Amino acid sequence: MNYFHNKNISLNAPSSSVFFPSESISFMYGDNALIRFSIFQDDSVTPFDLTGYTFKFGLDYTFLSGNTDLVIADNTQFIAGDWSDYSLANGRICCRVNFKTQALLDYLGESSQLSTIASLWAIGTPNILLAQFPCITKNRISVVA
Repeated sequence: MNYFHNKNISLNAPSSSVFFPSESISFMYGDNALIRFSIFQDDSVTPFDLTGYTFKFGLDYTFLSGNTDLVIADNTQFIAGDWSDYSLANGRICCRVNFKTQALLDYLGESSQLSTIASLWAIGTPNILLAQFPCITKNRISVVA
């Protein structure tokens, strides 16, 4: 699977522990994306050290924890070789995300676009919700296999 749609997301920590992107984010059904995250401390300069953690990215339409996310990228999709700047110590990680799932297609239905919520987790002791942010997920008229 080729990952050719790249998204760069810089996350700056407010006074809480959850990071928010500095720009609005949109995704498109059918894309295979490489999302590159640069995560910084409160000062927006000091990198957030992620050494010792594994990661999970998810996209959903609800905050309820009992349902399966529309899109999930588990730790196996966070591959250091995909980005030359990948560095846990420097808060730079990336993940491959497949936005061509049946669950996402079912959610979008005939809508041109719908609101979704993206989450990035650092899994360890303790687990850290690094980012949770609203985004727009756009539909396509057709997708070539």
